[in-house]
Amino acid sequence: MSGQMTPFLTGWTKLPDETRLQVLRHAIPRSLDIGSKDMWPQDDLLEQCIPYLACPPLAALTLEVLYSQNTLVFNMYTDLKPDLPPVHCRQFVRYWNTYVEVRQVPLGGLEKLAAAFPSVHRALVNIYTFYEKGFDTAEYCKATLRALENMSVVQFPAKSLRIVYALSRLNVDLLEDPTLSKLAIVGGGEQWCHRGELPCSLEEARYGEVEVDTLENAKSGYNAESEYNGHRYTTKEMWRGPMRWNGHG
Repeated sequence: MSGQMTPFLTGWTKLPDETRLQVLRHAIPRSLDIGSKDMWPQDDLLEQCIPYLACPPLAALTLEVLYSQNTLVFNMYTDLKPDLPPVHCRQFVRYWNTYVEVRQVPLGGLEKLAAAFPSVHRALVNIYTFYEKGFDTAEYCKATLRALENMSVVQFPAKSLRIVYALSRLNVDLLEDPTLSKLAIVGGGEQWCHRGELPCSLEEARYGEVEVDTLENAKSGYNAESEYNGHRYTTKEMWRGPMRWNGHG
C-alpha cells in the first residue's frame, strides 16, 4: 500500500482506539483454536487477517484483536519448549490450551507458558499418562514422584484455570494428586474438582477425535471392543472472583 492516505484511513486515524478495536473485533475471526507455531487454520486467517495486517495503520490493533479473541493451542507431547508468539503480542493473549504428558521431568514447558502470558482469562491444561504395554509403570512412578517432590508449584496468572487429567485403566493413579497439586493460579481462588469415567478408546482420546473434557461428546467415540474403555479423568478448576470456566470469551 502506498504512503498516500485514503479518505477511509484519514477518518480511521481520527477514531479513538476503543472504537477501532470494536470495528476490528467484528472483522477478525474469533473463537478459533489457533496453532501457536503455524497459526492454523491458515485459510481463515489468510483470507480475513492479512489485508488488515498489511495495512500499517491497522496492523498493531489487528494483532491485538487476533490474539485476544482466539485461543492459542500448544502441543507439548514431544516438544517441551513451546513456540511462543512474538514478545509484543503476548500481553494480548487471553485464552490458551496445552497438551502435556507426565514424564520423569514432569510438566515441562508449563513454567514457560505461565510466565509468558500476564493477562490470561482462561487457561486449559490437558495432562495424559498413557503408557504402552510392558512399560515399567512402578519404576516410572517412582522417578516421576521424586521429580514432583523437587518441583515448585507452577503459578498461572489467569482468572480461570482448568486441568483435565486423563488416566488409562491400565495405569495406576499414584501420580494424579501430586501432579494436580503442582498447578495453581496466582493469588489462589475457589476450586472445584470432579472425577469421572470417559467411555472412549485410547487413540480417540489421545489424538483429539473426542473432547476429553466433554463427557457427552465422548460418548460418540465409545468402542465396545476397546480394552481402554472407561479410562478415568479428573477435571479440576480454579478461578478468582465470580468467573468460572465457560470456554471462549
